[in-house]
Amino acid sequence: MNEVLEQLKSRKSVRVFEDKLIDKEVKKEIVQAAFEAPTAGAMMLLI
Repeated sequence: MNEVLEQLKSRKSVRVFEDKLIDKEVKKEIVQAAFEAPTAGAMMLLI
């Protein structure tokens, strides 16, 4: 199966979080990915 389709089908929502620190570089990569991701109705992500 196409890797993208596999990822879409296997994704899940997480509602239980652990209280631990995230490496600054990892956090930076996650935030950058959020900025680059498409949004509903082409809305802009504002911080």
